[in-house]
Amino acid sequence: MVLQELIMLKHLMMYKKLYQYDPVSTLDFITVYDQLMEGYLGDKDQDAIFQSYINALKEDPHQYMFVSWSYLAFIYESMRVDAQNLKNGPVVKLLVH
Repeated sequence: MVLQELIMLKHLMMYKKLYQYDPVSTLDFITVYDQLMEGYLGDKDQDAIFQSYINALKEDPHQYMFVSWSYLAFIYESMRVDAQNLKNGPVVKLLVH
């Protein structure tokens, strides 16, 4: 039921007159889709459903995956850098000494 609502929402968004492709929206869709499908079907079925759905919207499933992986890589790298800065930051130095 939730998957149907997600699909309907994406469909309605795409066919609005002012629709423009948005990579953040793509990441949002991928994230919610993955969470909904987790443990629901086998990986092969999940991929086939995803491919079919994105193709039906006349969009590129590979672009969706590329965008989502690019954003996730950026987020993880940012977290790593922030953690490194915190580790070497002035507050930690004060607490250690």
